Amino acid sequence: MPLKTQAQLYHVWDSIQYYMKFKPTLTGDFDSKNTFVTGNGVPMKGLELGITYKNKISYMLGIYFLGQPLYGRVILKKGTVEEAQYNTLVYINYTSIIAEYSLYKSHRWNIYMPLQVGIGTAKKQYYDTVSLKIEKRSTILPIELSITGNYRIWKFIGLSGGLGYRRALSSNIIKEEDFNGITYSLGFKIWFGDLCYLLSPKCKLCKYL
Repeated sequence: MPLKTQAQLYHVWDSIQYYMKFKPTLTGDFDSKNTFVTGNGVPMKGLELGITYKNKISYMLGIYFLGQPLYGRVILKKGTVEEAQYNTLVYINYTSIIAEYSLYKSHRWNIYMPLQVGIGTAKKQYYDTVSLKIEKRSTILPIELSITGNYRIWKFIGLSGGLGYRRALSSNIIKEEDFNGITYSLGFKIWFGDLCYLLSPKCKLCKYL
């Protein structure tokens, strides 16, 4: 390993050890991003809750799901007397453990790298014109690494954007779907701790956010 890379890794490790000496505070976030499933763009929603050390090192638990199911149409048993066309819906939901490290932080900027390791379920349903006919379920193990940045416009509101990649290991029951994909986001961010303090400076809960 090059000496420069080793020095950077040692610096990160020393930084983690230093900031974890501080008292942790609560942190939470509503996560909204876009991703791809089998090459089709779909929204991904999530809720994260955990602790942070000086907003430098954070550990959280996240719950994620597709903002809307992925719709498709397929023909099964093609070329046989049992050939039939179905509408399909794909659902994904999983829980992740998240470790997050801030690469750069100033009064307005915060650029950080979240790593997520999760476990969940992918489900594909096949419908004819009347009812559900077939359902396939597969266990998925998503691993996601991304770079995300926030720019604070005012006390509790700012802009947020990120880019990452998800590698989803699965039990291959739904072989025709690819759950690997790029993730990206661009939108507004609200710092609820600062908003809470602005609305109620004497609130005891604000001291822990």
